[in-house]
Amino acid sequence: LEFRRVLFRSGPLTWLDWNGSGSSLRPFIARLTALRAHYQALRRTRWFDGNLTATGERDVTWLACDGNPLSGSRWDEPALRCFGMQLGRETATEPGLLILINGGESDCDFVLPRAPSGEWRLQLDTAAPDTAVGMPCHGPIRMPAHALLVLDSTAASA
Repeated sequence: LEFRRVLFRSGPLTWLDWNGSGSSLRPFIARLTALRAHYQALRRTRWFDGNLTATGERDVTWLACDGNPLSGSRWDEPALRCFGMQLGRETATEPGLLILINGGESDCDFVLPRAPSGEWRLQLDTAAPDTAVGMPCHGPIRMPAHALLVLDSTAASA
């Protein structure tokens, strides 16, 4: 109920000054909107449930920072603050998508799973929003504290 009260109240806690000078929020939101428009996996209309897609990949695979799938008891680990989700492709031409989240107080290393096609490339880093899009990512990567990274993989053109 408290959450609903905040949602429908106009005031300094709930109002964003979108025209504020020097704000980097507007271009960042535009970038998020463009990501959602570009990736079919971010626009699916059904819940991810771990079932196989038409390509034989799981529609979602939750990953620990060691690169292995998260399962049952690992979700209950109190120290779990860094994890990822790999979204399966519906078609072979769709880019692979990997979202890494570090909600912890310190940086952590994340072992990348094998890319479904091509190599992983950085598309968004919330800790460094101005980082160049398309930068290749190999091996374990350093995940900044309190950050979210979006990586994609697309087969190289012949």
